[in-house]
Amino acid sequence: MHRRTNKRKSAYYVKRFVSGLAAENLVKNIYIKLGFKLLFQRWRYKRYEIDLIFEGVDEFGFPLLVFIEVRKTNEWNITRKKLNSLLKAMHIFCSLNQEKFIRHTKRLDIAIVKSLSNKLTVEILENCTF
Repeated sequence: MHRRTNKRKSAYYVKRFVSGLAAENLVKNIYIKLGFKLLFQRWRYKRYEIDLIFEGVDEFGFPLLVFIEVRKTNEWNITRKKLNSLLKAMHIFCSLNQEKFIRHTKRLDIAIVKSLSNKLTVEILENCTF
């Protein structure tokens, strides 16, 4: 009986991993079509993670780094703790790559991938550093 439970849990986590990766790829393709260059997907440092990191230019032509958290859900549900963790991860990334991205403006976007009637829709909330 114990092994069945572990298999069920494993299948559940594999399903979540695959659906999360599919959501990230959907968002990644949107940003690439917008003219951004993908730098990292699932960037990790110790216990911190950023789903997607893109480089591009802002509306004024200045270099821009966009850090993206992808949420596969039907509602906005990001906690203050998670937001602080994302901001800390951004800070760590910028500290580790200071010379390369020192002149870049930084932005945190939240991409919400919703599944409605077997159709995926994406809502992007730009510059979520409230």
